[in-house]
Parts: sequence; structure tokens; C-alpha cells
Amino acid sequence: MTAWPWTGASAPLPPVIECGPVNQTVPLGSQAYLACSVTDANKAPVRWWKDGQPVSYTDRIKLDKEDGALRIDDLQSGDYGRYTCWLGKDDSVSGWTASLAAPVAPVAPVANNDTATRATRIGAFDPLALPGSPSQ
Repeated sequence: MTAWPWTGASAPLPPVIECGPVNQTVPLGSQAYLACSVTDANKAPVRWWKDGQPVSYTDRIKLDKEDGALRIDDLQSGDYGRYTCWLGKDDSVSGWTASLAAPVAPVAPVANNDTATRATRIGAFDPLALPGSPSQ
């Protein structure tokens, strides 16, 4: 317990996340591994949330009870998002958030430099399709 001198109240120190999840770009069908380990001796309970909602564990989405990591096998499009590892309980909680994203497909090169047809053919953001700088 830690005493807060300005209030006279005390609160338990939150657990410390030793190794949290990191932002990752992982292709569909692959495996994602999100770490979450705690340093304190009491091994606070680990809870995972995705996009603000508790993660539902399945045969494909598993919590490793030994180290608190979340493993997602055969990654599906609905698995992408922001994951938060929560440790602790009640008023003594720590969290660490990371994003799981899909890789972006590369833009195919176009031989013709006509910017109007480039933007139409590529169908994605193309910096060469932007207008030039203002002229006087």
C-alpha cells in the first residue's frame, strides 16, 4: 500500500507490465503474438480487450496463462484492431495498448505519367495525382 500524503488515503501500487504488446502488421492467415508479462510477485490477473471490448477466447484466440500473452492463429480480417493488456484488479490496474494491422498492398507502377489516368487506374492514393503548387 502507498499512502498519498495530500489526501491521507492509501492505495495499492498497480502491477508493472514488464513486456507489453507492440504494434504489428501481420498478413491474413498468419499467427499474431501479443506479449503481456508482469513483474510483481503476486502475478496479477491478465485480461485482454480489443477495441474497447473484452476478448472472447476461442480455439483460435488463446490466452497463455503462463506469461499472459495473447495468441491469435489463422488471423482473420475481424482480428485487426487495438488490443489492450490489463493487469490487476479493482483500484490497482495497469494497461498497455498496441495495434494489430493488415499489410498495405503495394501500388503498381504506371508507365504513363498522365495524372488523371494514374489515379483512376491505381484506385488508391497517388501523390502524383495531386495538383501542382499554386502559380502566380
